[in-house]
Order: sequence, then structure tokens, then C-alpha cells
Amino acid sequence: MFNAAYLFGQAETVNMPPRNNSPGFEVTLVTCSTDFFDSGGPTPYGNNENGILTFCPETAGDRIQIDFITADIKAGDFLKVYDGDSVDAPLLLTINNITALGFERTLVKASQGNPQGCLTVTFNSIMMSVANPYEGWFASVSCFTPVIEPGQPQDLFRNDDPSGDEIEIFDLRENDGNVLNGLSPFEFEVTYYSNEADASSGSNPLDPIHSNTTNPQPIYCRLENPTTGYSAIDSFLIYVNRIPDIFSVPDLTACDSDSDGLATFSLQDRYEDIFNGRENLTVLFFASSDDAINNQNTLNSETYNSTGGPETIYYRLTDTETAAYSLGEFSIQVIASPILNFVPEVLACGEGNGTAEIDLNTISEQLTEGQSDLQLTWHTSQEDAESGLNPIPNIISLGQSTRLFVRAASAESDCPAIAEIPFIFYTQPEISLKSEYYICSNTTNQVVFLETGLSENDYSFSWLFNGVHISSADEPFLETDQIGRYDVLIEDLRTACIYTKTVEVLLATPPSDLEILTRPAEFGSSYQVTVKNSGSLIYSFSLDGGALQSSPIFEGILPGPHRLEINLEGGCEVLTTTFVILGYPTFFTPNGDNINETWSVSRAPGITDMTVYIFNRLGVLITVLTENEPAWNGSWNGKALPSDTYWFQVEYTEDDTPKIANGYFSLRR
Repeated sequence: MFNAAYLFGQAETVNMPPRNNSPGFEVTLVTCSTDFFDSGGPTPYGNNENGILTFCPETAGDRIQIDFITADIKAGDFLKVYDGDSVDAPLLLTINNITALGFERTLVKASQGNPQGCLTVTFNSIMMSVANPYEGWFASVSCFTPVIEPGQPQDLFRNDDPSGDEIEIFDLRENDGNVLNGLSPFEFEVTYYSNEADASSGSNPLDPIHSNTTNPQPIYCRLENPTTGYSAIDSFLIYVNRIPDIFSVPDLTACDSDSDGLATFSLQDRYEDIFNGRENLTVLFFASSDDAINNQNTLNSETYNSTGGPETIYYRLTDTETAAYSLGEFSIQVIASPILNFVPEVLACGEGNGTAEIDLNTISEQLTEGQSDLQLTWHTSQEDAESGLNPIPNIISLGQSTRLFVRAASAESDCPAIAEIPFIFYTQPEISLKSEYYICSNTTNQVVFLETGLSENDYSFSWLFNGVHISSADEPFLETDQIGRYDVLIEDLRTACIYTKTVEVLLATPPSDLEILTRPAEFGSSYQVTVKNSGSLIYSFSLDGGALQSSPIFEGILPGPHRLEINLEGGCEVLTTTFVILGYPTFFTPNGDNINETWSVSRAPGITDMTVYIFNRLGVLITVLTENEPAWNGSWNGKALPSDTYWFQVEYTEDDTPKIANGYFSLRR
């Protein structure tokens, strides 16, 4: 056991003291070459040991290194190596039963930050009742002269100022501590260079307070021991964090809803333009550029109340990853809404079809009188009017009272004025005037009576003839004998609605083209008669003095002459004509009562050369009828024939065309 504090030039082999933990018994060995064993040397160590041994180099500046070649330690025992001359130094290595299993050769060295270069070893073994069988360790202790081992310099960063020039001032000395890596700044010095060649030669060092020339810029650092001349170089980058780009931000407008020149803005409405699709950015708003630079007195971005007139809003756009910020600005402006003239309500006066046609353009002109730059749209709801959606046509039909909303906006701004207009619907009264009246052409001094059927207590009247007012014609009726157009203006004294009714007084004239058609076209026992006429007038018809009818078709008409009367609907007789249906009776009764005593075929205009041959049912010719003897009295050779069915054949010419027709009839006694 060593009992001296320091031992110099110790023998080539040294054993670990088994117990020297009492104060004053620590051992320091100054050597650069020795073999180091546990307390038992090549043989097992003992139990209950607690030793401390410090190795220091013989030459200043050198450092101790211990090369542990083998290690065999029982459970509960441990060996520790500290980076210095006491156990208060940092712990470098621990060997115990676990780490000794499969032990691999380990070299432990005094660090660069250890100025004396010493290593302190401690060993503890537990108390056992039997001898320890473990071999301990074998190590080689030596000295080494260290070369410079610089630490790793770190890249340096600066945020660019709002000018965006990417030039900033760096203090390169911020990396001194990283490069020294625990070395004394009194023994080593750190210098900085713009290129590797200067750093290698130590030429042209940079001023540590350095403005970058590029972004990023490489900087080379040199760590040197002036005493030994040893040096090492490394490099790092200096970066200027770019400020966020500022994009054009359009002015922000708000509508002056109450005409006081003030408005509330949501500055967040400009987020999309400011961020422009970028992430990792934040923005704050300010009333002045100084506040934006100093990051003070931020504005409420959700509800900012304007102070009047156009204002400039400044904003600070910050990169959340680097804290670099840039400054931008945009304007806010309060836009006055249009002023609409007051329209209390609109009359919607119904027409004869039960609806009122309203031209909203006329009302728009009243609302915007003197403001030609306004654009108006009409809507059925306030929501649609405010958003400008679902406009309705400017010509509308109303069948009931309602409310519409008008939206007025100028072309330069989107600050509309919204007005709610009530439309009061009044149903048109029942006016008994017809659209046409007629004066008969075959009468004199005839007048027509134009009657509205309305009370003069509720309405006022004004009559016009061919567009000219009739003096003193203010009654609900008018008598006239003049043909032309008549208009009556009717004002409802209760609602102020004005209604117009137009009638025509016409001269009753016959049809300009008349054709009488019969069916069937050949001979028959009864016929359908159709009166075809042209023209726009409405006629009624009477046949053979019968009742007037609006239909021009008569059914079941017997052959023979007929009288047709044509009247205008309303009473004027305009035409009387006669016509003959070429036909025959289906029976006759020659019994002396002077009724149906003879049988004949009726003749019609355009029929010539008509000859009628009559046969009995056996085909025997009984008689022949001609123009000289047009009728048969039912006798043959002076003898009355019995009741029976007889046949006939007619040969005739119609429009120069020979024709033949056949039929039969009954003779009844």
C-alpha cells in the first residue's frame, strides 16, 4: 500500500490500494508508463476493498490514458474512472459484474477540458465469508499529448429587418464557446474567416461583428493553441431569415348603414389576401407603422370601428417558425349607401282578368329621381335584396296585395340601399260594357246605349271618341249614333285607381261572302243546311221564320224552297235570301183532302232538262214527269193505284253535266 500523497517515477507495475479511503491516505501516482492491476495483481483481489488511486502525467500539457485489457469482477463490486484528480470530477467509466461479462478492451482518456490531464480510479468490493475467486483487471497506463479537438460550431441565424434586404449584423463570437468545447479561452483562441484558405493560414481574419455578404454565407473558424501552435479549422453558416413576402391587398370597404360616416370593419376579411395560401404565418393589425414596428397597440381584427374618412391599416406579418416579420398596409373606406326617395305605397289596380300589371321601372324612376348612376333590382324577400339574389322581372302581374323589396346600388360600390314597398291591390269593378256595339244599316236615327253599370257615387267618368274627350260626357253611360272607338276613363273615388274600357261602335253589315251548303249532295228525303260566311262580325241565323240561332247549321230540313234571315248578334237584320233544296217527299196521300195530293221532285236553280220516271215494285213504268207535267196524282191510265212503294229515276243536267238519281216513296190511301 502506498502511504505517500505523491509518488513519482513508480515501477512499471502498480496495484490498486485495497483500502485508502481515510483522509490523507489517497495516492497520486505521477507516471506515463505502468501496468495497472487490482490489489491482487495477477491473482484474485480481496473482499471488502475501498481504494482510490489518481494517475497524473509527468509532462505538463500531456494527459493520462488507461487501457483496460481484461476485467473480471464479481457481482456487487464496481470500478469507476473519473476525469480529474478526485472523485468530484466527471465520471468517465464504470466496470461491474454486468459490463465485465464478455468484456471488450476499453481505452479511457483524460478529456480536453481536464487541465491537469489526471484520471482517478476507485474500486469497491463487498464483504464475503469466502475468498474472492475473481481475477480483477489488467490495464496499461500511459500519457499522450493531445491535439486540438474543437467542438462543433453552430449555424447562426438573424431575422431580416422589414426592409427585406437580407443583410444583417452577426456577432461571430457567439460560436466561441462551441468551438472551444471546454478549452480555456486563456490558452486557446478562436478566429473567423471568409474562406477556408485564410482559415488554414490564419490570414485576413474577419471582424467578429460581421455583416453577411451573401445569404446564407459560409464562415470558417480556426481554433489555435498559441503555445504549441496546434490548430484546427471548421465551418458553419450564417443565415438571414427572410421576411414573409408582402402581396397586394385590396382596399377594404364597409357600408355606412346609418349615414354617420362610420362603420365597423372585420379586418380578418383580408386574411386570404395577406396569407395568399401560405402557412406558418400570423398577422396583427395596427393604426400606425410605429405601432406595427414596436408590436404595440394591436387593433381588434374582428370588429374595428372606423374613425371617419379613408384610413390606412398597417399589419405585421410574422413567420411563426423564425419570428421574422414584414410590414404591409391597406386602406379602409366607409362607403355611403344610396338614398332612395320615399314611396309610401303603390296602387295595384286590377284589370278585367283579375290581375294588375305593374311596371316596376316607373316606380324605380320615382325612387332614384336625380340619381342616374344607380342600378335597381326588385326582390320578394329582404334576404334576397340584401344579397342581390333572385331578382324578379321589371314587369309583374299582381293578384293580391303584397310587399316587395328594392335594392339600389351604384356601379362603383357594393353598398346597397334596401327599401320595402307595399303594393295595395284593388280588384277592377265589374264593367258591363261590351267590346262591340252595332248600328243597323237599314234604319235611321238609331242610337246605341253604352252603359258601364257603375254608380256615379263611387266613380267618376270621362268619355273619349276616337281619342278626343267628349265635352260634358261624365255620366256612367253614353248615347251615340256615331260609328267609331269610344274610351271611358273610370276613376274609383275610394281607391284612386283608374280603369280604361274601350268599345267599338260599328255599322252592321251583311257577310261579304255567303254560301249555303246542303248534305247530302244528291237527292235525299231530308238535309243538313250549313251557312258559310266570312268576316269578323258575329251573326245569328233564322230559317223559314224560325227562332234565331248562333249556329249556322240546320238539321232535318225538307226539300223545297226556304227563306234564310241573317241578323247581327244584338238585333240588326242584315240579309234575307231564299234557296231551294232539290228533293222529294217520302210519301203522298191522294185521298181528296187537298193535302199531299200529288208527288213531285222539287226543282232548284241550276237544274235543267229534268225528267222523272216512276215505276211500281215490279219495274213497270207508270208515268213520266216533265216540265209540262211536273207532278203525279197516283193514277195510271185513269185508274187510282193502290197504296204501295214506288220507285223513281231522275235524269237531269246540273252545270251542263248530265246526272241520274234514284229513290223510292210511298203512296198511301
